Amino acid sequence: MKAKSQLINEDVVQAINTVERLNIQEGLLINFGGESLQYRHIFNNKYDPSANFTDAPMDLLGEADGNLFDSPTYMPNSMIEQAFRKKQENKKLQRLPNILPHPSNPPNPK
Repeated sequence: MKAKSQLINEDVVQAINTVERLNIQEGLLINFGGESLQYRHIFNNKYDPSANFTDAPMDLLGEADGNLFDSPTYMPNSMIEQAFRKKQENKKLQRLPNILPHPSNPPNPK
């Protein structure tokens, strides 16, 4: 949904990217801001009916309390797996010892 004086090409591209990213078969882009109602029916040419979607765990979305607008956030399983792997990698990096000196404390040459 938009509230602009006129829909522009970038709005349509954004809608196409959204339906493709979420693997939605089709969507509707609606603009209420113009002199009259504008809409575009968006079709996803990359739709994959075999793709699996899952309610994403809240900690992957940055919501530790599990209350992200009180509604499930469905994402393709591949996106959830990718976010989980990235989170695990970040945890590993945080556990690595800091072997490089801090820029404000350069090593003493001998």
